[in-house]
Amino acid sequence: MFKTLLVILLPFSLLIGCTETTPDTNTQVFQTVDEVAAARRAQQQKDWKAAAIDVLREERPDISAQPDTSLAIILSADAIRERLELSELAPTLTAQPDQIHAILREQLLRQLIPFDQQRLAHASFNDIRKRIRPMLFNGADVHELSTQLGSQLPTRTLFADLYWIPVVRWDAPRPATPIGPKALGSWKVANDELNQLALANLAADPVEGTFEVTAFGALGRIGALKATTDPAILLSPNFLPTARRALETTDNLALLLATPSDVRFLESQNKKLLDSIYPSWKNIISNNRKSLAKQPLLLSETGIAALAYNPPVLLIGPTSKPTSTPLQNVKPKGPATRPSKPPAKPYLVR
Repeated sequence: MFKTLLVILLPFSLLIGCTETTPDTNTQVFQTVDEVAAARRAQQQKDWKAAAIDVLREERPDISAQPDTSLAIILSADAIRERLELSELAPTLTAQPDQIHAILREQLLRQLIPFDQQRLAHASFNDIRKRIRPMLFNGADVHELSTQLGSQLPTRTLFADLYWIPVVRWDAPRPATPIGPKALGSWKVANDELNQLALANLAADPVEGTFEVTAFGALGRIGALKATTDPAILLSPNFLPTARRALETTDNLALLLATPSDVRFLESQNKKLLDSIYPSWKNIISNNRKSLAKQPLLLSETGIAALAYNPPVLLIGPTSKPTSTPLQNVKPKGPATRPSKPPAKPYLVR
C-alpha cells in the first residue's frame, strides 16, 4: 500500500516543482536586430557624451557640463545654461572611433564661442574693464570668429592681414574671450572707447620678463617672446625701449611674427643676422594656418609697418636626376677600340 502511494505522489510532487519560474538569462539572444542596434546606439551616445564632458573638464574647467537626452549635453556657467547638440558628429565619430576626443575637442571649442559671448553680455562691464586687452589675429581667424558670431567683430588693422581685437583676458586656464557686438550692446560702450581702454590697460602691464634674448656671437642678438606672452605686447609703448636696452641698441626692430607662440625680433639694420634666420622663419609660416605675418615687419615709435628688406635667394635643389647625360652625344676623339698586342715570337726548344 505504501509503495503504491509513493508511486502516485512522486510524479505529482515533481509536477508541482516544475511550476516554479526562474529569471531568464542572456535575454539579448531573444532581441530583434532593430532592438540590438538601438541598444548599441544608446550605449555609443552615452560613451560619446561622457567623452565630451571629459574634454570640457580638461579644456574648460570654468564650464560645468552634464549629459542630456539624445546626443546632447547641458552647459552651465555664470547662471547661463545652454543645450549643446552633438548629433551631427555621429557619422564622423562612428567612422573614426580612435579620434573621438580630437573630434569632440575641435567641435566643442568652436561651439563654445557663442556660449562665451552670452556669458560676457550678462557680465558687469565695471567688473571686467580692467581685464580688457588687445589680442592679435590674422585675417582667417577674424573671418572665422565673425562667421561663428554672425556679425563683424570690432577690429583694428595693424598691417596687411594682421589685426588686433579687444578681448577679456581671464586667469588661466580660461582662454581670452573676444568682445563681440552682443557684449558691446549690453554694456552700451562704443568701439573707440573700448579700443582706448584696451591699449591703456596694456600700457600699464610690465614688459620685463615677457621675452628672452639670445646672443649669436659676432652676428648680434635675437629676442623672442615667451610662449605664454601674447604678441599684443608689441603694441605697448614700453616694449620698444625695453627691447632696445636688452639688445643694447638704439635701432628700430625687425619683427618676425611666425605664430602667436613664435615671435622674434632683432635690430632692423642687422642684415647678416636677419639673413641667417629668415629661411627657418619662412619655412615655419609657409602654408601655416596660424601664421600672423607673411613678411618681416618694422617696429618703431610710429608703430608697425613693412620692413625694407630683400631676403636671400633660397636655392631649391633638383628633386630628380636628369633623364640624359649632357655628354652622351659627344663622340670621343680617340680610337673606338684598344690596339691589339703584337704577335708573340714562338719559343724554340734547342
